[in-house]
Amino acid sequence: GEADPSLMTLDMKTWNWISTTYNDGKKIIPRDSKMFALTFKDSKTFSASTDCNGVGGEYALSGNKISFIKMMSTLMYCEGSQEALFSKALGEVSSYHFTSKGELVLDLKYDSGVMIFR
Repeated sequence: GEADPSLMTLDMKTWNWISTTYNDGKKIIPRDSKMFALTFKDSKTFSASTDCNGVGGEYALSGNKISFIKMMSTLMYCEGSQEALFSKALGEVSSYHFTSKGELVLDLKYDSGVMIFR
């Protein structure tokens, strides 16, 4: 079935990271998307889990513009973790939209790529 993007909200569920695709053709796919979960809480805070640490902070909205700010994380070291790639991309997000496939798309600054969550 198709989803209705106009009815979807950031806080409707916990979103799992599916991929990040950069406009230079580079694509990052998490080894286990269930390990990378993004949850929007109330109107301004978020939390995320990764394959290593927990991440949290605030987000600011203005229409479909969004930015993740005051991000912090626990500091365990994990060999081979994709956490740095995930966190770096979150810090580069500038806007968002939903698709009829039920996906959350986070657009990166300067039209440099997209993060897909399902």
